[in-house]
Amino acid sequence: MVNKVLKWILLFSPIAYTTGLQLNKFDITFFKLGVITLFIASLFDKQVRELSKEIVYTIVSLMALCFIGLYVHKFSIVILSAYINLSFAIVLLTILIRYVTDVKQFYKYIIIAGAINIVLFTLQRFGIDLIFNSNITPGFEGGLIGNGPRLIIYLTLILPIMFSKNILLSIPIIAVGLIMREYSFLPIIPLVVFYKLSKLVHKKILIPVFSIMCVLIVCLFYKEISTPIYHRFVIWSYSLKLLLQYPSMGYGLGSFPVVITGYMEKVNLSFPFMSAYNDYLEFLVGVGLLGVGWLIYVSKIIIRYFKFNLQTIILFSMLILMSFEYPLEIPRLWFTIVFIIASFIIVNYQERRI
Repeated sequence: MVNKVLKWILLFSPIAYTTGLQLNKFDITFFKLGVITLFIASLFDKQVRELSKEIVYTIVSLMALCFIGLYVHKFSIVILSAYINLSFAIVLLTILIRYVTDVKQFYKYIIIAGAINIVLFTLQRFGIDLIFNSNITPGFEGGLIGNGPRLIIYLTLILPIMFSKNILLSIPIIAVGLIMREYSFLPIIPLVVFYKLSKLVHKKILIPVFSIMCVLIVCLFYKEISTPIYHRFVIWSYSLKLLLQYPSMGYGLGSFPVVITGYMEKVNLSFPFMSAYNDYLEFLVGVGLLGVGWLIYVSKIIIRYFKFNLQTIILFSMLILMSFEYPLEIPRLWFTIVFIIASFIIVNYQERRI
């Protein structure tokens, strides 16, 4: 039952929408209802694996860390909302780990959702908007993800899945990125090519090929990526200053947009921003430097679970993307993100099946 429901959720979560409701509100509501539906479905399914102790400790420590921040900041509505969303994500993760059988059966639905968004983006570029019926600013067409930058983040997230299925499927993603002048996909290309070539050529050739690809990408796109990189370094420096002002407990999970708004007014920033463009840094601003210990613990678990397979490449692509973009801040992507994490655990820890 869980597997059947999850297929439809992964298909519709990046494309579902109703008029008259702000997109983020719709996505958060859809996410919560989807998790509840999966929980009900799990009541009628047979559990196929247990959670490992490492996963349990990771979840418990994360929830405790975030709850301490919630308590310290007197149950602020913003922080409480983020904590509730995190709780739903944890429930979703545990359901997927326990009940999903073969993760590859879901890739088709993720690819279909990505293809629909690319088609809608193409129509929007020609002035045809079948969904929102509004005048979209040129350069901000985003399919059903919301806007251009968010669309590229989403497409970059599923790029390894598209590439593994058929190399030709990745071409539209690259084309959309080049058209929008959004280059989040560039660091992922060498990684997915490396994985694809690992099955075809000798290992001694892989490292030189990978290195040459990285150098070529930097040389070809230096002018295009130098300005965004500079802006990100500026944003990261201010975010670090913000973190160091309250390093012990942080400002509370999910509070970054509110806190940075007040901070920008004090220092008179030359350009405004509402995201740290780094999910790890934004997490640390929320929970404080104690979060560094949690991230180190998670890193050790990832290394322990590491196997050179497609699920690992997909997870590492997402982790790289999180270092310079903000996928965790886009509710429309939460189902896909949790599925990626669960897939890595399921495939790389099969001996826990019961």
